[in-house]
Amino acid sequence: MIEGLEQFYDAFESQIDLLDERQEAIEKRYTQAPGMTVRYVLASHDALEALSKRYPYTGSLLNVDSDLSKRIVDKTFAYAKMNTKPNPSRYFGDLFEEQILEHYQELANKKVNKDLDNGILAAIELEADLLLSEEQKESSMAVDQYVRDVIGSTRALSTPFIEKPSEINASPIYASAFHPSLLPARGDESYQAKLIQEELIAKGGIGDDEIDKNTIMFYQSYYGLRANSLSKFAPPRHSETYQRNGGEYFNAYSELVSGIHPNSRKSQEISPHIDRRWHLAAKMPDLDEGNQVIEEYGISAAFFWALVFDYLKFNTESSGQDVFDLENILLGISDGTLLVDDQKRASKLHEVLQALSMQPSYVSTIRKKVQEQIDFATDSSIPVEKTEIYRKMKNIQTWYKPEWIGLETEETVHPAAQKLDVSLFEIPLIMKAAMPASETNDERLLKLLQVMLKESASYLAGFSSPEELAGKIRTFISDQYDKFTESLKNIEEKNTDAGNKFVHDSLVADELDTAAIFLQENGVYDLAAEMIKNAKDRKA
Repeated sequence: MIEGLEQFYDAFESQIDLLDERQEAIEKRYTQAPGMTVRYVLASHDALEALSKRYPYTGSLLNVDSDLSKRIVDKTFAYAKMNTKPNPSRYFGDLFEEQILEHYQELANKKVNKDLDNGILAAIELEADLLLSEEQKESSMAVDQYVRDVIGSTRALSTPFIEKPSEINASPIYASAFHPSLLPARGDESYQAKLIQEELIAKGGIGDDEIDKNTIMFYQSYYGLRANSLSKFAPPRHSETYQRNGGEYFNAYSELVSGIHPNSRKSQEISPHIDRRWHLAAKMPDLDEGNQVIEEYGISAAFFWALVFDYLKFNTESSGQDVFDLENILLGISDGTLLVDDQKRASKLHEVLQALSMQPSYVSTIRKKVQEQIDFATDSSIPVEKTEIYRKMKNIQTWYKPEWIGLETEETVHPAAQKLDVSLFEIPLIMKAAMPASETNDERLLKLLQVMLKESASYLAGFSSPEELAGKIRTFISDQYDKFTESLKNIEEKNTDAGNKFVHDSLVADELDTAAIFLQENGVYDLAAEMIKNAKDRKA
């Protein structure tokens, strides 16, 4: 028995030595630290110290509880009688945990439970009473403000672990849940009722039987959040009133996919997608509709300026295949091959537009080169009407074969391709006439016309004051409109089936309506009215 008691006291002493470490570990576990999303009440070092002072142990250190003494002796006697004795630290460690500590935990609980078992708000008020100085507590609102601060700081812990979305109106949805016992009774005007109403219920709080009375759960989230709302994923935005560079991840993705060539043998990068073409808006719609609109605008603008600056060259290869390529020397690129698919070359105007959508690097190269030319022209002191770019815009030349739109003659079924001056309005019509019926898309062609009109107006704006711009737009569009109507008249006079189909295509009236809307938006009403009447007559 003596040996058993010696083993008990040795084990007891080692367990006592570990109590300070265990207490520190408990404090660390419940003390607020960066990254924690839980705020424990009455669990900080200062709060525990204050609690221990408020509820000191009042029992005798010499006269141990008789029931506890009996359990210790019985356990020790049982150990002494064992022939094969277990490890004393483990054996008496169980005695320490299950008997001795539990005994003193019960004593402590009896003292403090009357203050701790009244719900979460009462616990926060007790924490305030313990931690606020006497001077602070002289203010009648000190405890109330402390509780509000704790609720506010805890709600902040539920902030989504992301940056604030870039949208101006983006704000999180707040919610919280608590035990129904906290809900104030009807007509309750107490300060606690007001606190619950203002800090919880008014901010999305509801009573929930599933929530413990010592818990308040907070939640907030950005609904409808998209990757482009976050700076690292956001595409660039450039306008007169707003400038933003592309985000780090967006730029890295763009750089990667820029090395993907339509011809897989020429690709410098491996596609991050299942399908190697899914980085193209033409093959997989962009999840960011706004960015897709910008990309599609850029493709159409590059196509327009490629026509204006004569960056397209047309060849009939030895095989008899007609192909369009870019003037690689003028653009400063090594290869100007326009591919519609892995091997298929662009052979019609609409395929040139399609090829540009497949090769974004060409789009950026053309637009950069064009911008350099525009900047140079804008910096000069000559009027816009005398600039080379204006002359080219007025007299766009494109490679053209009558057979592409069914206008071949009986004498020459396959005449050679030739460059013809065309108006802006003829370009969509020529493209549509050469398209297979299954690929025709009037909406896409009308968007192309809109882009050509906007790009033309943008160039004119660089030479004009706001008061002058409407007049310059009217002059330019009027010239294009006159050329267009004259061209249609000449084709109609030939009185061929294909020519009549071309002239009376519904796209003609839609183009006039589209141009009229553009003119109205830019303050040119007389010409817009004329176009609307022409369109209406064609639809009749």
